[in-house]
Amino acid sequence: MTEPSASGSTAFYRQAVKVGKAVYWGGRILIFDEPTNNLSVMQERTLIDLIRRYRDAHHVAVIVISLNTGRLFELVDRFVVLRNGQIVGQKRKLETTPNEIVTMMTGMTP
Repeated sequence: MTEPSASGSTAFYRQAVKVGKAVYWGGRILIFDEPTNNLSVMQERTLIDLIRRYRDAHHVAVIVISLNTGRLFELVDRFVVLRNGQIVGQKRKLETTPNEIVTMMTGMTP
């Protein structure tokens, strides 16, 4: 059996296919690097909902690498913030705010 391909498709389609491949192959960890880049607001919401539904239905880990903290708050349980290749902070979502995460990311206070 061959792996499904998403070549030549839109950014949204590529991300949706990534989730589909995880379902198909029984993946236990999904890793996304800037999954909402180049997506419309509707596509962002659809993708976040798709990832969340898969995560919840199959009890998988989701790792998201992103600068879009607003969307991350809809999806993650905790944050690990890296700056210049070093971990500069770790917070559970319920114990932090988007501003605090941005401050850790940039090293600058608001």
